[in-house]
Amino acid sequence: DPPKPEPPQPREVTPPVAKPEPPAKDATPVAETPVRMSPEAQQWIEEGDRSLAEGLAASAIEAYKRSKEHGGPEAILSARVERATKSREEAQRTARELSGPIQATADSTGQRLRLAAAYLQDGRYLEAKLLLVQLTVITPDSGEGFYLLGIAYESRSEWQQAAEAFKKAQALCPGTALDVQAGFHLEEIGAHLDH
Repeated sequence: DPPKPEPPQPREVTPPVAKPEPPAKDATPVAETPVRMSPEAQQWIEEGDRSLAEGLAASAIEAYKRSKEHGGPEAILSARVERATKSREEAQRTARELSGPIQATADSTGQRLRLAAAYLQDGRYLEAKLLLVQLTVITPDSGEGFYLLGIAYESRSEWQQAAEAFKKAQALCPGTALDVQAGFHLEEIGAHLDH
C-alpha cells in the first residue's frame, strides 16, 4: 500500500489589521471640520459649495476667495479651490471639444445645453446667455434650457430676466428636480426683485 498523505495541519491565521484610509484631499465638509471661523467666512464657503454643486466653478472659486478674506481656514479653502479649479479646467476642455461641432451643425439641443453648461461652469456667462437665448427660441419647450438661461441671467445680476426664465422652467417641468431647483433660485433672487 502506498503511504497516505498526511492531512494538512491547521495554520494560525492572523487577520490583517485594517489601516484607516486617509481622507480624500477634497473631503473637507465645513460641518465636520472642527475649525472656528467667522459667520461670513462660513457663508462664503457654503456659497462656494452650492456654486460648485451647480457646476459654476468660477463662482465657487470667487466665493472661496471671499471666505479667505473673512478669515476662512486656509486648509479647507485650498482643497476646495483645487477641486473647483479642476472642475473649471474640465469645463474648458468640454467647451473646446463641443464648440466646433455645434457651430458647424447647430442642430443638437443636447450639444447646445452641454456647451452652455460648460460656459456657465467656466464663468463665461455672456456666451452662455447668448447661446441659451437662441436655444430657447428654437426649442421653446426645453425646461433645462430655460433653467440654465435663468442661471446665466442670475450670474449676470439680471434679476428680472432670471426670474422669468426660472418660472418658465418650472412651468415646463412641474414636479421635477429641475422645478425644485428653479424654485430655490427664485427664492434667492426674490430679494433683488424687491429693490
